Amino acid sequence: MQRVNKLIGIGAIAVSLMLPVHLAANDSFADVDDDFAEIDALLDKQFAGTDVILERRFNAVEQAVERALKGLSKKIEVNWGAEELKLPSAHEWVDYAPDMQTRRMMDFESGQLSIETIIQPEQSPQQVIQRLKNALVAAQTDTPATLEDKDLLSQAIKKQLADDTSRQASAPAQPSMAGSTVKDKPVLQDLVSNEQIEQVLQELEALEAEGEFEPNLAQDTKALAQTRQVNIDNKPTKVIKIKIPFLSGYQNELIERNFSVIKRYSEKYQVPVSLVLAIIETESSFNPRATSPVPAFGLMQLVPRTAGIDAYKHVYGEKRVVEPEYLYDSEQNIELGVAYFDLLTTRYLRKVDDPLARFYCAVASYNTGVGNVAKTFTGNSKNFNKAAKIINKQTAEQVYQYLSVNLPALETRRYLDKVTKAKKRYAKWDEV
Repeated sequence: MQRVNKLIGIGAIAVSLMLPVHLAANDSFADVDDDFAEIDALLDKQFAGTDVILERRFNAVEQAVERALKGLSKKIEVNWGAEELKLPSAHEWVDYAPDMQTRRMMDFESGQLSIETIIQPEQSPQQVIQRLKNALVAAQTDTPATLEDKDLLSQAIKKQLADDTSRQASAPAQPSMAGSTVKDKPVLQDLVSNEQIEQVLQELEALEAEGEFEPNLAQDTKALAQTRQVNIDNKPTKVIKIKIPFLSGYQNELIERNFSVIKRYSEKYQVPVSLVLAIIETESSFNPRATSPVPAFGLMQLVPRTAGIDAYKHVYGEKRVVEPEYLYDSEQNIELGVAYFDLLTTRYLRKVDDPLARFYCAVASYNTGVGNVAKTFTGNSKNFNKAAKIINKQTAEQVYQYLSVNLPALETRRYLDKVTKAKKRYAKWDEV
């Protein structure tokens, strides 16, 4: 989310129209309206020192993510070549074995587990197939904590931040009310059939015994195994890939894992469960370690600089830069994501009279920022007061159609459509 705003300068944290400024928490600002220029001036005076620290800290996070991405990319390219570069994304978890010869991909959007390993000329068929077997067995048991340990990108980010001399104390992890059941549960449990995995393992063992590289797995396993050729340093190299589809209806299992937390914060912030589910589906497909180079992290794809700081202050009363590992925690991510949507509707967009029109503006703002939504209506001003006057002259349907056509980013236009439709599909969960 919030892929459009890139902020620069000492007052950047306050200047971003993505950021709620929480003036209601400060009596001296109680009568100040949503004139963002005036708010910025007040904040520059009162919070200049704090914002300098926050801006410096977020810059450190952003730079750490950028350096970590570059470093991991180079390691992958050494073994797989530039054309085969594959990194973790919002909807797909990707990890690599320590030798970088084998990788796993859990695609939560399309519902598929894939494992690939490189066939090295000096290695026997048994060695190559054993790597596939090891990765497949680990896929049966890996928990969220195990994935964290295997997250090379996250480890690189944490190392970069640990070396940062300007390090600010990061947001402390909050006590979890979810218990250990979900956190200790294997990520693919009830998403991929254990029977399928066992059948594929048996086929691999047969190939291993025969010393063959050309898999021909039984059709009833519903798995696809194939060899393909890639170019690494201009040298043709073969790769074996196994694909196993997730179980039908796997999305319901992912919802159930997070439902109690979603329900709790839905009730606390009066944000419908159906909407939270729609945002999570659109942002991450319930990928527990969703990562975007924005950078944005976690189920609801929060950006540390903007919504992360803003929502954390709304919830805990202080400004903090929330770092990636904090946002990978599902409960913490959902809490801040729901709180942020609450801020959009009750603070920034409160001047929109029609609740449905306000909802459409809030969904678009979650993706692109309040300022960009305001500018869509005003043409050149990010002052939402001016935008609200225009919006209030239209029906909710007219507002939706206007946003669908005039939002500058195609991504945001599609985002509005996806979330709106997904919310309707999830309506039954509002009654649970």
